[in-house]
Amino acid sequence: MFRGLSNKATRWFDEVRRTFFQRRDHVLPRPSPSTPIAYAPLENVRLTDGVGRTLFEEYAAHREESRAEEETGWMLLGLREPAQAVVLATLPAGALRDASATHVRFNSMAQAIGSRIVRQTERRLTILGVVHTHPGSLRHPSNGDY
Repeated sequence: MFRGLSNKATRWFDEVRRTFFQRRDHVLPRPSPSTPIAYAPLENVRLTDGVGRTLFEEYAAHREESRAEEETGWMLLGLREPAQAVVLATLPAGALRDASATHVRFNSMAQAIGSRIVRQTERRLTILGVVHTHPGSLRHPSNGDY
């Protein structure tokens, strides 16, 4: 389990490093430390190419596993500006998640370790939210999602 988490964290670390140090035009500007940020409702949420690929590839891999009928999900990490957010990394629910066809409870210990590894490159990364699947015919948020 730790080897898999370490491999994923290394991929995320590489993606964050590539995003911050090679593609500076896609990164949100650094606010000055003394300037408080007044947050508004999100108008735009952008996913980096690597995050988009990761979500679709990991979902496809999940659908091929023996636990395919269970929900799965990801924590989204990135940068938040007043009216937009940029998702730079994902942390999976984890192999030791508690899940069924109607719920998923993330492996928070593994996500805490993964978050620390990813944030070594960029301390400004913050949790932007979580996404999860609804296998089967449920195509709308459940009562638990609200």
